[in-house]
Amino acid sequence: MKKQEINLIFYILGVIAIFLVNYFFVFPEYNL
Repeated sequence: MKKQEINLIFYILGVIAIFLVNYFFVFPEYNL
């Protein structure tokens, strides 16, 4: 894989991780 492709994958994973963290902190009542 190219270095740019790896950076893109990590960038996408980071965005998803931040979204999930914000989701759980903003909507704690939905956590099981």
